[in-house]
Amino acid sequence: MRTNVIYIYIYKIFIFIIVFILLWNSIFNILWINKSPISLFYKEPKNSLDIVYIGSSNVYAYFNTTLAYNQYGFKTGIFATDMMPFLTYKYAIEESSKTQNPKLYVIDLATSIASLDVYSEGDFRRTIDSFKFSKTRRDLIKSMYEYKDYLSFEINDINDFYFSYLMYHNKWKEITESSFNNEKKLFKGYLFTYFQTRKEKHIKYDWNCTEKKLINYSKEILEDLLEYLNKNNINVLFTIPVKVYTLEQNQYLNNVTKIIEKNGYKVINFNKVDDLNIDFDNDLYNASHLNVYGATKYTLYFSKYLKSNYNLPDHRNNEKYSSWKSEYERFKTEFNNLTQRNFDELLDN
Repeated sequence: MRTNVIYIYIYKIFIFIIVFILLWNSIFNILWINKSPISLFYKEPKNSLDIVYIGSSNVYAYFNTTLAYNQYGFKTGIFATDMMPFLTYKYAIEESSKTQNPKLYVIDLATSIASLDVYSEGDFRRTIDSFKFSKTRRDLIKSMYEYKDYLSFEINDINDFYFSYLMYHNKWKEITESSFNNEKKLFKGYLFTYFQTRKEKHIKYDWNCTEKKLINYSKEILEDLLEYLNKNNINVLFTIPVKVYTLEQNQYLNNVTKIIEKNGYKVINFNKVDDLNIDFDNDLYNASHLNVYGATKYTLYFSKYLKSNYNLPDHRNNEKYSSWKSEYERFKTEFNNLTQRNFDELLDN
């Protein structure tokens, strides 16, 4: 009899711990206010995405996943955060592959040339905290720690990165209504901006063909990613986003392209695609990002290329994925309300 009581007591403690962990995880998701498109990525049904697009803000600001679906019927998941370090991309692929088995990965190369010291601790945390607790997340943190000598911040206790709530336990003071619905700003991972941040015009960047070799650890990180892709036989397409570059950035990216192509992968440099027709006066949000008008051109052009060159299915008549149609309609409504323009007329033009 006494043994049964002990078992019941242990069982109740176990249930309490489970409930506490689940409750705390929900609270943490609210306290961590700055969510990324990755939180929406996890919500997509298992093995339902045709493409997974990995990168930094150039990905979720450039590729309108709902527009691509409406025009061609394929579904793209965005696995990206603002200022996502290139060091994390290998782990992003590994993490995303736990729930999705896409026909194609698309990897944005904008941050492949950035030195590690340009990232703040917050940049790394934003990406790490987006990952679920797993061995992949632990490996990502260990990888960051291996390059600690090149970082702009000191890592006093690596456990702070494992247990994020230690850093966010005081966030309750910042809770607002938007803390509960900030994902509504995203449309299947796409986040659009409809204005420019400065009055002066952006000058169209003309791509230079000269090359400058990557610094040693940047090359090492790139080659480690390529080795992982080769070892796991992953189908990948690399992209270089259109924006304003410095000559040095341009030269480094030429070196990145050379290394990738030597490994048998294709790179699309959208700065060299003339018929993309990006208007640098009106289609950029700032020097580094397209606004919704530029993103619409980019999405239409790239979606057509993807549909023509990869065996992508058309899900538009499948009621199982009706949320993609409804998200596209929600995007159009938001666009029309914010810009006082009609998105359908924009497409017609």
